[in-house]
Amino acid sequence: MNVLFLCTGNSCCSILGKKIDAVFMTAYRMLRARIEAFLALPLYLLMGDRQQFKQALEHIGAT
Repeated sequence: MNVLFLCTGNSCCSILGKKIDAVFMTAYRMLRARIEAFLALPLYLLMGDRQQFKQALEHIGAT
């Protein structure tokens, strides 16, 4: 694997490192949104009808 480093003055940063950070932040935001959506589900859905619960989870997973 090739890694390109850009150096300006006293600072060097890896372009690969920036891309990894960007991909991580995208995945983090998506996961956080899904966790928040799950935690916002009404309690009756969690303890009630399995079909409704499954549909709610599928909706969360699709977003």
